Amino acid sequence: MTLHRLTGVFFVIFAVAMIWGVIPAQTESVYPDGSIPPEVLPMFYAAMIGLFGVALACQRAEATALDLRQGAKTAGFFLLALVGVLAMQHVGFLLAAPALALVLLWLVGERRPLWLALGGLGGPVLIWTVFEVLLGRLLP
Repeated sequence: MTLHRLTGVFFVIFAVAMIWGVIPAQTESVYPDGSIPPEVLPMFYAAMIGLFGVALACQRAEATALDLRQGAKTAGFFLLALVGVLAMQHVGFLLAAPALALVLLWLVGERRPLWLALGGLGGPVLIWTVFEVLLGRLLP
């Protein structure tokens, strides 16, 4: 079994666990009439992850070398994102999200001030506006 297939199978199992276990257990079953059920978007994204996992698992077997340097960068990026998400629980979305976005943009090499401002400040404000103001869903 190749690394591609193992990764694809992992993401299929992850998606199934999200769809039938995590999302139903972590979303409210009662919501105001006429609004979008809170599980719709997470279910859609989990289904997309599962579909892409199937596509990855079905790829032709090719020799792929494991790049440890790239793997370490990816793991570091993931850990930084995890720290940012945990920080949102302690200091709130409006403080932690812009800091996390700016750090991640900087790490991927973005140095243009306009794009740093748009992605680091405009993105979190847009997310906050959509969820808190328009949808009435509280962010941490």
